[in-house]
Amino acid sequence: GDGAATLEPTLPVVDPWPRGRVLKEERDSVGFYVSGHPLEAFLPEIRAFASAQVADAEQLASENGPDEDAYRSNRPQHSFCGIITDVNNRTNKSGRPYAFAQFEDFSGQAELVCFSNTYDRVQRYLLVDEIVLIRGSVDMRGGSAKVLANDVIPMWKVRSQYVKSLIVRIDADALTGQQVETLEKLFTSNPGSCKLYFDLISRKLPQSQRLLSRTCVIDPSNEVMQGLKRLFGKHAVVVEGES
Repeated sequence: GDGAATLEPTLPVVDPWPRGRVLKEERDSVGFYVSGHPLEAFLPEIRAFASAQVADAEQLASENGPDEDAYRSNRPQHSFCGIITDVNNRTNKSGRPYAFAQFEDFSGQAELVCFSNTYDRVQRYLLVDEIVLIRGSVDMRGGSAKVLANDVIPMWKVRSQYVKSLIVRIDADALTGQQVETLEKLFTSNPGSCKLYFDLISRKLPQSQRLLSRTCVIDPSNEVMQGLKRLFGKHAVVVEGES
Protein backbone atom coordinates (compact mmCIF):
# COMPACT_ATOMS: atom_id res chain seq x y z
CA GLY A 1 0.00 0.00 0.00
CA ASP A 2 2.99 2.33 0.23
CA GLY A 3 3.73 2.14 -3.48
CA ALA A 4 6.93 0.14 -3.03
CA ALA A 5 7.80 -2.18 -5.88
CA THR A 6 7.37 -5.92 -5.24
CA LEU A 7 10.44 -7.90 -6.12
CA GLU A 8 9.97 -11.47 -7.27
CA PRO A 9 12.83 -13.89 -6.65
CA THR A 10 14.66 -15.30 -9.64
CA LEU A 11 14.05 -19.04 -9.73
CA PRO A 12 16.54 -21.46 -11.27
CA VAL A 13 15.69 -23.14 -14.57
CA VAL A 14 15.46 -26.88 -13.97
CA ASP A 15 14.27 -29.88 -15.93
CA PRO A 16 10.75 -31.16 -15.12
CA TRP A 17 10.63 -34.12 -12.74
CA PRO A 18 10.00 -37.55 -14.27
CA ARG A 19 6.51 -38.95 -13.69
CA GLY A 20 7.71 -41.33 -11.00
CA ARG A 21 9.44 -38.54 -9.06
CA VAL A 22 6.31 -36.36 -9.20
CA LEU A 23 4.15 -39.13 -7.75
CA LYS A 24 6.70 -39.94 -5.03
CA GLU A 25 6.93 -36.30 -3.95
CA GLU A 26 3.13 -36.04 -3.88
CA ARG A 27 2.87 -39.03 -1.57
CA ASP A 28 5.72 -37.87 0.65
CA SER A 29 4.16 -34.40 0.96
CA VAL A 30 0.47 -35.13 1.53
CA GLY A 31 0.36 -38.88 2.23
CA PHE A 32 -1.31 -39.96 -1.00
CA TYR A 33 -0.96 -39.68 -4.77
CA VAL A 34 -2.66 -36.69 -6.43
CA SER A 35 -2.09 -36.75 -10.18
CA GLY A 36 -2.06 -40.51 -10.70
CA HIS A 37 -0.70 -43.76 -9.28
CA PRO A 38 2.63 -45.51 -9.99
CA LEU A 39 0.80 -48.78 -10.71
CA GLU A 40 -0.83 -47.22 -13.77
CA ALA A 41 2.43 -47.86 -15.66
CA PHE A 42 1.75 -51.61 -15.33
CA LEU A 43 -2.02 -51.80 -15.86
CA PRO A 44 -1.83 -54.48 -18.60
CA GLU A 45 0.41 -56.69 -16.45
CA ILE A 46 -1.78 -56.17 -13.38
CA ARG A 47 -4.87 -57.25 -15.32
CA ALA A 48 -3.03 -60.31 -16.64
CA PHE A 49 -1.16 -61.54 -13.56
CA ALA A 50 -2.76 -60.20 -10.36
CA SER A 51 -5.59 -62.43 -9.14
CA ALA A 52 -6.63 -60.30 -6.15
CA GLN A 53 -6.56 -56.86 -4.53
CA VAL A 54 -5.96 -55.83 -0.94
CA ALA A 55 -9.65 -55.01 -0.61
CA ASP A 56 -10.40 -58.72 -1.14
CA ALA A 57 -8.21 -59.82 1.80
CA GLU A 58 -10.95 -60.52 4.34
CA GLN A 59 -12.94 -62.63 1.90
CA LEU A 60 -9.81 -64.48 0.75
CA ALA A 61 -8.76 -65.20 4.33
CA SER A 62 -12.11 -66.89 4.95
CA GLU A 63 -11.09 -69.53 2.41
CA ASN A 64 -8.32 -70.70 4.74
CA GLY A 65 -10.77 -72.68 6.86
CA PRO A 66 -10.63 -73.16 10.63
CA ASP A 67 -6.91 -73.96 10.72
CA GLU A 68 -5.03 -71.17 12.53
CA ASP A 69 -1.55 -72.22 11.47
CA ALA A 70 -0.19 -69.33 9.43
CA TYR A 71 2.74 -71.43 8.27
CA ARG A 72 0.70 -74.07 6.44
CA SER A 73 1.86 -74.37 2.83
CA ASN A 74 -1.48 -75.69 1.56
CA ARG A 75 -3.36 -72.43 2.10
CA PRO A 76 -4.90 -70.90 -1.07
CA GLN A 77 -2.36 -68.81 -2.94
CA HIS A 78 -3.14 -65.43 -4.49
CA SER A 79 -1.24 -62.85 -6.55
CA PHE A 80 -1.21 -59.13 -5.73
CA CYS A 81 0.47 -56.27 -7.52
CA GLY A 82 1.52 -53.30 -5.41
CA ILE A 83 4.15 -50.73 -4.61
CA ILE A 84 6.30 -51.24 -1.53
CA THR A 85 6.07 -48.26 0.82
CA ASP A 86 8.10 -49.45 3.83
CA VAL A 87 10.54 -52.27 4.67
CA ASN A 88 11.61 -53.50 8.09
CA ASN A 89 14.41 -56.09 7.99
CA ARG A 90 14.84 -58.23 11.09
CA THR A 91 16.71 -61.27 12.39
CA ASN A 92 15.11 -64.18 14.25
CA LYS A 93 16.51 -65.98 17.31
CA SER A 94 18.41 -68.38 15.07
CA GLY A 95 20.18 -65.50 13.36
CA ARG A 96 18.25 -65.85 10.09
CA PRO A 97 16.93 -62.68 8.42
CA TYR A 98 13.27 -62.03 7.63
CA ALA A 99 11.24 -58.93 6.83
CA PHE A 100 7.98 -57.11 7.37
CA ALA A 101 7.04 -54.66 4.64
CA GLN A 102 4.08 -52.50 3.70
CA PHE A 103 2.64 -52.42 0.20
CA GLU A 104 -0.36 -50.80 -1.42
CA ASP A 105 -2.43 -51.29 -4.54
CA PHE A 106 -5.34 -49.33 -6.01
CA SER A 107 -7.69 -50.62 -3.30
CA GLY A 108 -5.72 -50.29 -0.05
CA GLN A 109 -2.67 -51.22 2.04
CA ALA A 110 -1.49 -54.50 3.55
CA GLU A 111 1.49 -55.97 5.36
CA LEU A 112 3.88 -58.19 3.47
CA VAL A 113 5.54 -60.90 5.58
CA CYS A 114 8.65 -62.59 4.20
CA PHE A 115 9.83 -65.44 6.42
CA SER A 116 13.48 -66.46 6.25
CA ASN A 117 12.97 -69.22 3.67
CA THR A 118 11.42 -66.68 1.28
CA TYR A 119 13.55 -63.72 2.30
CA ASP A 120 16.74 -65.33 0.99
CA ARG A 121 15.29 -65.36 -2.55
CA VAL A 122 13.50 -62.01 -2.63
CA GLN A 123 15.36 -59.64 -0.32
CA ARG A 124 17.00 -57.77 -3.22
CA TYR A 125 13.52 -56.76 -4.41
CA LEU A 126 12.28 -55.53 -1.03
CA LEU A 127 12.91 -51.87 -1.74
CA VAL A 128 10.77 -48.82 -1.02
CA ASP A 129 9.00 -47.65 -4.22
CA GLU A 130 9.61 -51.00 -5.97
CA ILE A 131 6.52 -52.19 -7.85
CA VAL A 132 6.18 -55.94 -7.41
CA LEU A 133 4.00 -58.98 -8.02
CA ILE A 134 3.48 -60.80 -4.71
CA ARG A 135 2.41 -64.43 -4.49
CA GLY A 136 1.29 -65.77 -1.16
CA SER A 137 -1.51 -66.60 1.26
CA VAL A 138 -3.70 -64.12 3.12
CA ASP A 139 -3.97 -63.84 6.89
CA MET A 140 -6.33 -61.53 8.80
CA ARG A 141 -5.45 -62.33 12.40
CA GLY A 142 -5.11 -59.15 14.41
CA GLY A 143 -7.69 -57.42 12.24
CA SER A 144 -5.35 -56.22 9.51
CA ALA A 145 -4.51 -57.74 6.12
CA LYS A 146 -1.25 -59.66 5.82
CA VAL A 147 0.16 -61.49 2.84
CA LEU A 148 2.55 -64.32 3.75
CA ALA A 149 4.81 -64.25 0.72
CA ASN A 150 6.03 -67.24 -1.21
CA ASP A 151 7.51 -65.08 -3.93
CA VAL A 152 8.10 -61.41 -4.73
CA ILE A 153 8.86 -60.50 -8.35
CA PRO A 154 9.58 -56.96 -9.59
CA MET A 155 7.19 -55.89 -12.33
CA TRP A 156 10.00 -55.08 -14.74
CA LYS A 157 10.93 -58.75 -14.54
CA VAL A 158 7.32 -59.84 -15.01
CA ARG A 159 7.14 -57.65 -18.11
CA SER A 160 10.40 -58.86 -19.64
CA GLN A 161 10.17 -62.58 -18.82
CA TYR A 162 6.51 -63.54 -18.45
CA VAL A 163 4.72 -61.52 -21.13
CA LYS A 164 4.50 -63.67 -24.26
CA SER A 165 1.84 -61.86 -26.29
CA LEU A 166 0.84 -58.21 -26.62
CA ILE A 167 -2.58 -57.28 -28.00
CA VAL A 168 -3.35 -53.75 -29.19
CA ARG A 169 -7.01 -52.77 -29.53
CA ILE A 170 -7.44 -50.31 -32.40
CA ASP A 171 -10.45 -48.45 -33.77
CA ALA A 172 -9.79 -49.04 -37.46
CA ASP A 173 -12.25 -46.31 -38.49
CA ALA A 174 -10.32 -43.65 -36.56
CA LEU A 175 -6.77 -44.85 -37.32
CA THR A 176 -4.60 -42.19 -38.95
CA GLY A 177 -1.56 -42.44 -41.17
CA GLN A 178 0.53 -40.70 -38.54
CA GLN A 179 -0.44 -43.31 -35.95
CA VAL A 180 0.58 -46.09 -38.34
CA GLU A 181 3.98 -44.45 -38.92
CA THR A 182 4.49 -44.00 -35.17
CA LEU A 183 3.58 -47.66 -34.55
CA GLU A 184 6.04 -48.84 -37.17
CA LYS A 185 8.89 -46.82 -35.64
CA LEU A 186 7.97 -47.97 -32.14
CA PHE A 187 7.97 -51.65 -33.02
CA THR A 188 11.03 -51.68 -35.31
CA SER A 189 13.11 -49.93 -32.63
CA ASN A 190 12.10 -52.48 -29.97
CA PRO A 191 12.62 -55.97 -31.43
CA GLY A 192 12.20 -58.93 -29.09
CA SER A 193 10.43 -62.28 -28.73
CA CYS A 194 6.90 -61.20 -27.77
CA LYS A 195 4.12 -61.93 -30.30
CA LEU A 196 2.13 -58.94 -31.50
CA TYR A 197 -1.61 -59.01 -32.18
CA PHE A 198 -4.06 -56.33 -33.26
CA ASP A 199 -7.73 -56.38 -32.29
CA LEU A 200 -9.40 -54.29 -34.98
CA ILE A 201 -12.76 -52.71 -34.19
CA SER A 202 -14.84 -51.20 -37.00
CA ARG A 203 -18.44 -50.33 -37.74
CA LYS A 204 -17.98 -52.33 -40.94
CA LEU A 205 -17.21 -55.53 -39.02
CA PRO A 206 -19.78 -57.61 -37.10
CA GLN A 207 -17.21 -58.16 -34.35
CA SER A 208 -13.61 -57.34 -33.60
CA GLN A 209 -11.01 -59.12 -35.70
CA ARG A 210 -7.74 -60.35 -34.21
CA LEU A 211 -4.74 -60.28 -36.50
CA LEU A 212 -1.27 -61.64 -35.81
CA SER A 213 1.63 -59.52 -37.03
CA ARG A 214 3.71 -61.70 -39.35
CA THR A 215 6.61 -59.26 -39.47
CA CYS A 216 7.05 -58.07 -35.88
CA VAL A 217 8.05 -59.76 -32.65
CA ILE A 218 8.73 -57.12 -30.05
CA ASP A 219 10.14 -56.31 -26.65
CA PRO A 220 7.30 -55.07 -24.38
CA SER A 221 9.60 -52.37 -23.07
CA ASN A 222 8.54 -49.29 -21.17
CA GLU A 223 9.00 -47.29 -24.37
CA VAL A 224 6.56 -49.56 -26.22
CA MET A 225 3.96 -49.66 -23.43
CA GLN A 226 4.00 -45.91 -22.86
CA GLY A 227 3.97 -45.23 -26.59
CA LEU A 228 0.89 -47.41 -27.11
CA LYS A 229 -0.81 -45.77 -24.14
CA ARG A 230 -0.25 -42.31 -25.65
CA LEU A 231 -1.53 -43.44 -29.05
CA PHE A 232 -4.62 -45.43 -28.09
CA GLY A 233 -5.30 -44.96 -24.37
CA LYS A 234 -4.44 -46.90 -21.23
CA HIS A 235 -7.11 -49.56 -21.79
CA ALA A 236 -6.09 -50.39 -25.36
CA VAL A 237 -3.21 -52.71 -24.46
CA VAL A 238 -3.62 -56.26 -23.17
CA VAL A 239 -0.85 -58.73 -22.35
CA GLU A 240 -0.93 -62.49 -22.04
CA GLY A 241 1.71 -64.87 -20.83
CA GLU A 242 3.00 -67.18 -18.15
CA SER A 243 1.81 -66.50 -14.61
